[in-house]
Parts: sequence; structure tokens; C-alpha cells
Amino acid sequence: MSVHLDHRRRMHACPCGCGVEIPHSKFSCRASWQRLPKPIRQAITDNHGRDAAAHQAAMAEARRWLQANLPGRCEFRAPRADGRGETRCTAETADGTHHCREHWWAET
Repeated sequence: MSVHLDHRRRMHACPCGCGVEIPHSKFSCRASWQRLPKPIRQAITDNHGRDAAAHQAAMAEARRWLQANLPGRCEFRAPRADGRGETRCTAETADGTHHCREHWWAET
């Protein structure tokens, strides 16, 4: 019984790269799950616990889709106040730009 509970507590990083730690029993964070097209989500849930090979294939397809369709991240960087390296913005970019709405001015 304790082995089963330990399995449920295991965590992994969301495959979209957002940095959210999620339970091992979930594929991704809620936001990433909702981004996936319904047929991909359905393939993951339909095959879970039924067909291991099809389940793995569906998760691989979902990872590929997420990597190809994720919004970009802002490329803004600035020196840190303490002089040790730089800070990076982690916001999503505005449509078709390299910077978020806060750092749009860095485009010029």
C-alpha cells in the first residue's frame, strides 16, 4: 500500500516547459492540457490503462504538438541590479514579436 501512495506523490515537470510541477498521474498542467486539440487529449485518456503502446504514442504526439504550438517567450534581458548576471522576462510574447507587451519597446 505505501508503494502505491509513493507512486501517487511523484511529480514531474509539465512537458510544455512552463516549469509547473504536476503529479505523475497527470500529463500536463491544466493550461497546457486545454491548449491540446481535443483528439489528442482524447487519445491520451482513452488509452490510459488500456493500451500502453497507444498511450505512449498519444503522449509523444501531444509533446510534439505542444513544442510546435507553444507561444514564444519574451527575449528581454537586462543586467541584474547586483551586477551578477542578467534577468530574463518569462512572459509570453505578443503576437508576432520577440517581446511581451511590457517590453515591446525593446524591439526597436
